[in-house]
Amino acid sequence: KKSTERKGAAAVEFAVVSLILFLFLFGILEYARFLFIYHLTNNAARDAARFAAVRTGGGTLSGEPANVTAADVETVLRTGIFNSQQYGTGMNGLEHNIQGMTVNVFGVDPNLFNPTDITSAYAAANRRAWTSTAFGEKIAVEVTGTYQPILPNLLGMNSGFPFNVIIVCASEAN
Repeated sequence: KKSTERKGAAAVEFAVVSLILFLFLFGILEYARFLFIYHLTNNAARDAARFAAVRTGGGTLSGEPANVTAADVETVLRTGIFNSQQYGTGMNGLEHNIQGMTVNVFGVDPNLFNPTDITSAYAAANRRAWTSTAFGEKIAVEVTGTYQPILPNLLGMNSGFPFNVIIVCASEAN
């Protein structure tokens, strides 16, 4: 008689435990996905900053245009390609995970010595044209937007999180 009374208990216990287990599992997967997108964006922004740092005066290779624009730097960030040349990995088509993604390329005030002071709140008045930076001055590539989780309602998460990456590179202007 005891075995028939406990028959459904295992199913109920599994249902309760599996709910908590799957919430943790989905939370871990979403956090790993966030870290992947953040790392990918960091690498793409680093490639774009390096590209900008060596092209403040325009194209450096034969066949490149005389003027390289901020849109060209953004293209390198998104695709890793400029003028049919590979300069990095880009975002590998995953930029759709950052809603409203904007890319800013700017020269940093040479009197600003601490890179942690360069934030998204960095005053627009302090931003200079990146093409006018002198040798050794800093060029920043900033990516902002809103990270979109896959299952925000299931995990009780917000529908989006502020996303901000700033990479600074020293200009190699001639």
